[in-house]
Amino acid sequence: MNDFGVQFQPVPRKGPIPRNVVGLIGGYYGENPTFVLSLNGVEMVIQAPTDPVGFPSVSEFDRDHPFYEWLVTERSKKIYAHYLEIVQALLGSFKFGETNWAYLVHGSKRNRDSGGYEIVTKPRWLPKVTCPPWAPLIHESEVEFTVYGVAGDRRGIWKGKEVDITYGWNEDWVKRLDTAMQGHKFLEGMDLTFEVYGHLINSKGTIIGIVTEAGWGRMATLGDRARIYQAISRVQRRGALYRACLTNRFMIANGKVRLLDPSAIEVFPPDKRNELERLAEYWHWDELDRLFHEIQTIGPFGDYRAPFARFTASYKDLECLPLPPSPEKPLGGIMLYPNFFKSFYVDPWPEYQQQESEGSGVVAKTRTRSREPLYIDDDLLIQASWAEDEDRPVSCARIQSRARHRIAFHPYRQRQKRDNFIAGSDATSVSSFEERPPRYAIGVI
Repeated sequence: MNDFGVQFQPVPRKGPIPRNVVGLIGGYYGENPTFVLSLNGVEMVIQAPTDPVGFPSVSEFDRDHPFYEWLVTERSKKIYAHYLEIVQALLGSFKFGETNWAYLVHGSKRNRDSGGYEIVTKPRWLPKVTCPPWAPLIHESEVEFTVYGVAGDRRGIWKGKEVDITYGWNEDWVKRLDTAMQGHKFLEGMDLTFEVYGHLINSKGTIIGIVTEAGWGRMATLGDRARIYQAISRVQRRGALYRACLTNRFMIANGKVRLLDPSAIEVFPPDKRNELERLAEYWHWDELDRLFHEIQTIGPFGDYRAPFARFTASYKDLECLPLPPSPEKPLGGIMLYPNFFKSFYVDPWPEYQQQESEGSGVVAKTRTRSREPLYIDDDLLIQASWAEDEDRPVSCARIQSRARHRIAFHPYRQRQKRDNFIAGSDATSVSSFEERPPRYAIGVI
């Protein structure tokens, strides 16, 4: 059985970031590393250059190396950790609330302690959702965010209720918010989603999120096969695809199917129904066949179908960045807070390795085994489809051609030849709780 150590968490009643302390609540690593910070409920996005000064360029790597992609990823993670220490050193150089966006720029002669970097604030205007609102408007000050799965996928408390929030903090998440609103609207009245409480707005009245009942229940099992096929058949008959079947975006709450990712709904007009039926052969029935085969042969999470981060995140996963002492040089930055590296491993910095090799005169010089960092098996790393690039899930297309088994659950038996499609969903997998209200959710064994 494969659960790869996942433990589901209840929704806390209070936020995890202490007063007057900056929290790292999300971001990206890779191209244009990005940090989403929060201080006393005020958020700021800091974007850094792709290539920092002093780091080898990606062009220096051998593209024919069998682990080329892994080497590039490791480089990106080291750069992210390097930039994060610089950002922490510069936290006192700007004020939260003046703007929504800032840039880490190199070339400053004033900030030698930060390697010549400085933070330049500049407003960034994000696109607006196109879907008209249909639910009550909820001001963001009314919601206390208590869980940050990623910056755009949150949980919190609103009027004493536990809620899930899709939050549009950048262009990608505004688009996802827009499609999520359209998906919720399409599914309205079908009893296939958790209740929509309202649209989240900021001080300017702009819609920046959608607030729903916090997801609860349990994850799908083989015994839920018929009810899930029936639910997807209803969606298809109504004129839409649900592109989140293989990624297992389902929950079962009080015996009812809940679709966890309305942003994966794609609506087809009446004159495109033939196209819908053609695509549904892959996106619905082939993917469901594979999903339940994985559940049966591998375990409840299938082939590394990781849950939404909001269901498993806790305060232990959030990195706090206390303001560095001033005007003295920062005392090591995030290196003083090693919990960041429990899930974000990078090689030890040279000074650490030197200190380890020197040892201590107090400790007896007995021979011990050399200590090496534990690395994930390379073959497993390459095969895994659950890896995430911080806030942006990595799209993995590893669907192999195979003949679909005609099973009794398939509602539309078609004999004509079908085209093959490649999965491109950027979603990962589902959540699972005991079938009771979410405050008492427990982990899956």
